[in-house]
Amino acid sequence: MQTANAEPLDHTNTPPPIHAQLPAPWTKGRQPAPPPGPPPTPQGSPTDPPTLDGGEDRPHNITPYDVNNEIIQTNDAIIEKIQTEFKFKELPKDIQEQIIEKYRDINVNYDQWADFEIDEFKSKLEKMGYSIPDIIYRGFGSQGDGASFRADVLIDKYIKKHLKKLIKGGINLFDLRAILKGIENGMYCRCQITQNDHHYCHHNTMHINLEMEDDPDGLEDDLSETIERLKNYILDEAKDEAKQFYRELENTYCSLTDDEAVIETLETNDYIFDEDGEIIG
Repeated sequence: MQTANAEPLDHTNTPPPIHAQLPAPWTKGRQPAPPPGPPPTPQGSPTDPPTLDGGEDRPHNITPYDVNNEIIQTNDAIIEKIQTEFKFKELPKDIQEQIIEKYRDINVNYDQWADFEIDEFKSKLEKMGYSIPDIIYRGFGSQGDGASFRADVLIDKYIKKHLKKLIKGGINLFDLRAILKGIENGMYCRCQITQNDHHYCHHNTMHINLEMEDDPDGLEDDLSETIERLKNYILDEAKDEAKQFYRELENTYCSLTDDEAVIETLETNDYIFDEDGEIIG
């Protein structure tokens, strides 16, 4: 029986290792899976602009119009309107209050605002026997404010219109008739309401002058007391009328300068304001 002789292994002659062959580049068939990496960005993400059909990029802007045909700038869900012109009622409450104070005199900042009241007062005075009255006033709220007037007094007309009141005021009826008869016979009689203060114009600045000339019967001397009473009566009445006129004028002034009247004028005239309350149109 033969036995094989065992020989030691010679590692020095070991052949080189065989490396795995890389696959050929893909040319057909199913495309291989992409290498591992971050997930793709979802469609519609804010980081990518939206696309229209066909793949063309287009900014996501819309430009609707409001009722005034003004463009409203939009940015996705945020809508912001840049408004530079406002009507009074569109402004904040604090700006409205500032406007009212600033334009408080908008209805009375011209000379003709009191024309109606003045014309009415003149008509009343003329019916009472005052000729061509000249109305003077200054107001409102300062010391010395008030109203007065200058006018000629037609004594014969005045006595006839106020006869009952004059008698009730203590003036002798027969003396009044004597004055009327003297005027009818050609006696010159001039009576004037004057205003002698150039600084103030209230009712206490009014005075009266009464003169009689060409008096054949000496009435001015004989009736001096009655004439003095007549002068005082006319002056007191004139002052009372001036005070009453001033009160009525002040009431009109207050009604034209209250909040409601100012707002009505601003809105009726369609004034346009900027955001600070300045009129710009």
